[in-house]
Amino acid sequence: MSHAFINSYVFYDAVEMMAVPKTSAAIVLETKQACTTIIEYEHGKKCIVTATPYLDADNEILFVVSNLRDITEMNRLQKELEDNKSKTCIKRT
Repeated sequence: MSHAFINSYVFYDAVEMMAVPKTSAAIVLETKQACTTIIEYEHGKKCIVTATPYLDADNEILFVVSNLRDITEMNRLQKELEDNKSKTCIKRT
């Protein structure tokens, strides 16, 4: 999907059309509460995304701070570790 196509819509319209995933930041804008989600991208990457609202004295959102962490490699290493543990586990009788 081209950037021109995505940029021609308001973000919420693009989410409704499923052109982009509903992000943590979008959820924070709706709920005014911190949100963490896991997003799987088409190319196989998996990320944890955390968004936190910064509110003013009237409880209105001034901005949202987001943090994205790629966990693809961590998941691969965990699976590799689990596979190796099961292969080297010796049952005692």
